[in-house]
Order: sequence, then C-alpha cells, then structure tokens
Amino acid sequence: MSSQQQHTPLLEDCPYDHEEDCEAEKTQGDFTQKAALVTASVVVYWLSVSLVPVYNKRMFNPHIFPYPITTAAIQLVMVAFVLGVISILKHYLLDKPVATPSDTLSEEDAEGGGEAAHRESLHCRPEIVYPSWVWGPHLTYKLRVLAPLGILFGLKYGVTNWGLQLVPTPVHVLLQATDIVWTVLAAVIINRERLGWLELGACAGAIAGTLLLGIELGASYSTNKTRWLVFALAVNLTSPILLGLCISTLRRATVLLMLSDNGASTEGARKRRAGLHDMTCVELTCHKLYISAASAAMCSVLLEGFDVLRSRQAAVPVFQALCDNPYVMLQLAPGSVLIMIFQVNLTWLSALTSATTVGVVGGVKVVPQWIISAMFSLHIDLNPLSLAGATVVMVSAAIWTCARMREEKRSISV
Repeated sequence: MSSQQQHTPLLEDCPYDHEEDCEAEKTQGDFTQKAALVTASVVVYWLSVSLVPVYNKRMFNPHIFPYPITTAAIQLVMVAFVLGVISILKHYLLDKPVATPSDTLSEEDAEGGGEAAHRESLHCRPEIVYPSWVWGPHLTYKLRVLAPLGILFGLKYGVTNWGLQLVPTPVHVLLQATDIVWTVLAAVIINRERLGWLELGACAGAIAGTLLLGIELGASYSTNKTRWLVFALAVNLTSPILLGLCISTLRRATVLLMLSDNGASTEGARKRRAGLHDMTCVELTCHKLYISAASAAMCSVLLEGFDVLRSRQAAVPVFQALCDNPYVMLQLAPGSVLIMIFQVNLTWLSALTSATTVGVVGGVKVVPQWIISAMFSLHIDLNPLSLAGATVVMVSAAIWTCARMREEKRSISV
C-alpha cells in the first residue's frame, strides 16, 4: 500500500478541511485530558493533606504517643516498605522486557571511521531491558538524584509534626500557608520559573495573614509564655521553608528520572536504554521515603531520644515509650495510609505540572485544611484578628491559584 493510500484515512477521519484545524482540536483535547487528570490529583491532594494533621494531632496526645518526630520516621518507614513491596511485585508479576531502539550516532562518531562503524554495528541490534523497578539497574544514580529531596522531606515532615504538637491544628495549617513564599523563591532561583505581579501580591497577602495570626496567638497566651510562643512559631514557620525546597527538588527529580521526551532526543534514548524513562511514581516515592525515614530517624534520636535541646525533661525517652506501648505501630498505620496516598499523588502531580503549580496547590490547601481541622476540633476561633488572618491567608491562596492556573493554561496552549 502506498504512503498516499495510508495517509488518506487519517484525512477522512478529520472533520475539518485543514490540518491546522485538526491540530488545534488535538491540542485542545490534550489540554482537556491533562486538566481532568490534574483536577483529580488536586482533589486527592487536598483530602489527604487535610486529614493527616487531624489524625496525627490525636496521636500526639500525652496518653498515646507524644513524639511527633518519631511518629514521622515510623510512618515514613511503613510507607516506604509498602511501596517497595508493590514495586517488586510489579516487576516479577507484570513487567515485560522491551526492546529499546538503537542510538543515533553523533557527528564525532560519524567522522570516526572504522571505530564509529564498529560502534554502529554494536547498536544496530535493539537492547532488551526491563522497566525500571526499585532494585533495578542504576540504583546509585537514582539515589544520588533523590538524596537531597529525601533528606529535605524527612526534615520537613519531622518539623511539621513537631509544630503541629505545639499549636492548635487550625493555627498550624494557617501558618503553613507561608510555604507559598518559599515555593516562589525556590522555583525562581532553582527552576528559573517566571512569576507575575498578581502572584507576588498573593505572597504578600500570605505574609500579612501570617503576621495577624501570630499577633492573635501571642495575645491568647500569658506574658511568661512568650519565649515558648516564639519557639512554637519558629518551628511552624520553618516547615514551609523546607517544603518550598522539597517541591522544587521533587520537580527536578521527576524530570531526571521519569520524563524522557518519549525517546525523541538523545537524552531520552539514553534514559530509555537505562530503564529510567518509565520510572513510576511508586518507585520514585519509595526511594525518596526511605531516605526521608533515615533523616527523620536521626532527628528523632537526637531530639526525642537524647533530648539535646532539653525541651522534653518531663517526658519519657522515646525508646522507653516504644517498649511500653508496642501497639503504637498499629495506631500509626492509618496515618501511614494517608501519607502514602498523599506522597504518590504528589509525585504524579509534580510530573504532570511545574514546581510552581504544585506550590499553588500546596498553598491553597490551607482552605480545606482549615475547614476540616475546625470540623474535627469542633472549635472555630471567632477572635477578629484570627478571622482576619485566616481570611487574608485563604483569599491570597485563592488569588495565587487563579493566577497560576491562567499562566499554566497559557503555557500549554503556546
């Protein structure tokens, strides 16, 4: 069959007179499909990230397990173990070997004479490889790429739980909204992303709302607790800084390990041969979380085991608490399930979008988080400063989200 005959059905399938119209319809269809995937991912993100602090706050009860950093380490170990098992089962039960295409010689090889010809003969036959899996080839390369992300996230999650223990849950989630600011700085500096005046104004609003919340929180405590209040605010405002760095390094990791330009470029072909082009969200999250678990565990030993900051004199050392309550692992399991859903979904969302967009979703999460935490705590602070701070933070997050969604749609259409 001739090439013209093969091409004719494609033209007949197109309802338009010009191929440009068909391309425009295909582009619109791609955008609609991606928008649906992103929307579903965002909904899962908001639900899971809103329920985790509510559940963990209950766990930090002095009569249950008041060790937030150890809780983070245990939950991360649980999630990493489950994801590792899933990756191994997928490899042995579902994965099929695939033949990778041969490489295209570079200009230097093309001019290299016999040596280049020999290399070409070696590449003329396709190479048989298996899809990437958790104990697959190039493990050291994967760990080298993911080590900064894993260490940062372990610190971030431990500090987040610590801050959650120190202040009420609704206040905690509102203070976390300052992650917009740090996500912006990290995205601009690390990923070279551009932002407009509307986004910068939303960041300023988040800062202003946080200041109002800090003033209101200070007014609710006596003067002799000022030092403790400053410490609690410092811990809660450190977590958003680490989150901004985590999101940007996560985007970098997904680009290096998951995206391959469909093998169209030389770099894409290299990743395809190495088994990196099809690295799944499950595998990437597994590698990230066992590094994070080690990072959180080190902090746990120092801060809750040996109490190097002398901030837990009245508490039983964490080693003794684990021996006294061996069933605490079962109590932490439901929170681990929520974290697993959140982490895998976050990796997928980062691969679908940009670092700044993930920061957008993370910033506006304060709205469902505040509502859900208020529902479970059955208490809403009606103090004018508190309401003003919450309103400014949530409106700023909404403005930020709308601005970034418009920019994302514009970049996709271009």
